[in-house]
Amino acid sequence: MKKKFLLIIPIVIIIGIVLYFFHYPILAAKGVLEIKTNPETVIFINNEQAGNTPFKKEFYPQELNVKIFPIQQNSSTIPIWQGTVKINPLVLTLIRQDFAENKDQTGGEILTLNKIPDKTTAALKITSYPNKATVILDGKVKGYTPLLLKKIEAGQHTLELSLPYYQTTVLGLNINAGYRLDGEVRLAKEKEEKKEEEGSSDNQNQEDKPFVQILSTPTGWLRVRQEAGTSSPEIAKIKPGEEYLLLEEKDGWFKIQLNDKQVGWISGEYATKPNRKSD
Repeated sequence: MKKKFLLIIPIVIIIGIVLYFFHYPILAAKGVLEIKTNPETVIFINNEQAGNTPFKKEFYPQELNVKIFPIQQNSSTIPIWQGTVKINPLVLTLIRQDFAENKDQTGGEILTLNKIPDKTTAALKITSYPNKATVILDGKVKGYTPLLLKKIEAGQHTLELSLPYYQTTVLGLNINAGYRLDGEVRLAKEKEEKKEEEGSSDNQNQEDKPFVQILSTPTGWLRVRQEAGTSSPEIAKIKPGEEYLLLEEKDGWFKIQLNDKQVGWISGEYATKPNRKSD
């Protein structure tokens, strides 16, 4: 009996050591990594080929090195996207990329859920490249990237990021209570053809449209607001000397068309309606 007991002790110690050093991958719940690309691509994870997109697989919590290659590749092919993503237990990490021949017109996002102490609410952290993009959540302007919203209602939301000369990104989000969604968004530039067409159309009709010119201000810039009134949220800043199409006038405020096709209101105190003369 004594010998059996003595044999059990080292076995228990060995099991304890194994659990101490390797308990995390053994006991932790898995998370999910999903990758979507347009067009289809080849995925490498930790330098091993894992499959093609659309890709979805469970992993134990860890940081993964992800590389995305075109379908047609050889030994000298370099990845068209690479980065490190964090896998958290029981939640989804999403990578989505829309690739274009012109790298400036490639866009996409990485979305990750992280636990927060407050189990009764949710949070949202958004960064963008380039930064200073306008953040609109459920139709309301919240600020500019990078932006942290510490308390938002858990559930489904619509997130919109806009920046002049870049394509607007619209995302449908579902954030559980007790989690913060971290979003890294790369904005794609507008296509040159579209900009040229818009510019040509604007030039042809410019003479027939009313416009306003921004006057000098004490700050060197003028706030553009969502509605007419100083209590309305700010959605952009514009500079003296710039000109914008005039859409409407109300109580000393001008509704203007911004360069990125957004509309907003400015105080008429710092704008004028000059007579445009044709050449």
